[in-house]
Amino acid sequence: MNTLGKRVKAARKYAGLTQIQLADRAGMDQTTISKLEKGHNDKSAFCVRIAVACGVSPVWLETGQGEMLPRQSSDPTVSGVNVDPLQVHEATVVQLEDFKRVPLISWVAAGAWSEAIDLYEVGDAEVFMPCPDPIGPRGFALRVEGDSMTSPYPGHESYPHGTFIYVDPDLAHKSGDPVIAKLPSSNAATFKVFIEDAGIQYLKPLNPQHPMIPITEETHIVAVLVGSYRKR
Repeated sequence: MNTLGKRVKAARKYAGLTQIQLADRAGMDQTTISKLEKGHNDKSAFCVRIAVACGVSPVWLETGQGEMLPRQSSDPTVSGVNVDPLQVHEATVVQLEDFKRVPLISWVAAGAWSEAIDLYEVGDAEVFMPCPDPIGPRGFALRVEGDSMTSPYPGHESYPHGTFIYVDPDLAHKSGDPVIAKLPSSNAATFKVFIEDAGIQYLKPLNPQHPMIPITEETHIVAVLVGSYRKR
């Protein structure tokens, strides 16, 4: 389902709702839902509300990434008893509606983010990701590329290729924090763990097959990791 309209319709059908019923549950106009399903818009500020009302993943609804159903609601029955999709999520409705939407940007744009006057011009985001964790007004999302932050050790912190990460430029970094850093050799950014040991600072990959990167005066820490999302 490569369009927002198709995903909205599929979510509504899954929940067994008419457009009017969905509009009532999501606190919006039926006309807006109709326009979304017809493909008049490729993004909407109501995605999280619609996802909550239908019992589907807000990330999937807005971006098409991951699975349609959250893991805990992938089976419509619990102990053999049919359960309305909304009942599974009643305890988290308030949290989902409070999700902040942040721009998903390129790695080149991330390198210039903290220096930008107009963040949206630099970010040039076409997709906005709902962030499940508290994040500042300048927060943004990136999609991890490569395997330098993939740990080979089971149970250890790891961010494999394709993981979506949420970062905040306004958080202070400390040793052990995964950060986005701008390297002096390019305008692009890199994702590594900031380490300070005996007065020496460097960027450490979680994959030991990749080298550590010394931090110089020209190296700039752009943002600190807030959270991440990865489809199964």
